[in-house]
Amino acid sequence: MSKAYNYFYNHARCIDLRKNTPVAVNRFSLRVGNRVYPLDEISKFGLEQTVPNRIPGATMLIVGIALLTMALFHFNYLGHYFSIRSEMLLCISLALSLFGLILLCRNRKKYVLKVVLGSEEMDVVASPNKNQVGRIVNALSKELDKVQSGSAGRPYTWTI
Repeated sequence: MSKAYNYFYNHARCIDLRKNTPVAVNRFSLRVGNRVYPLDEISKFGLEQTVPNRIPGATMLIVGIALLTMALFHFNYLGHYFSIRSEMLLCISLALSLFGLILLCRNRKKYVLKVVLGSEEMDVVASPNKNQVGRIVNALSKELDKVQSGSAGRPYTWTI
């Protein structure tokens, strides 16, 4: 499988915690919604901060500002190729700039629980709140310590 396929496949299976998804960690498994990840198959796990892609918003903002400059100073080079007046160009440039600014402000960083099952790394849970994912990581590490030490554990269950 290609890297692009794995990236989109893993992110499609990642569950967003803003939708009140039940998460349960016990001595046998990590249960997120209706998906179950056995603890004995988890080799690594951790909390990772993802950086949002700001390129589309920045590109729209720059193109919008360039078109706005063309409209304000009547450099309507596009009028030679298309039938666009300066007023129409001004409206298009303002809309592009505003949409690009909204995209830049809307993209926020997320915190992701990454789990390695065998040789496959996957994003299990995502949330903009670091404490929510941190609680799952702490419960998961406690249960894995109990499993490795051999003592029985009570399941930690909560709804986030």
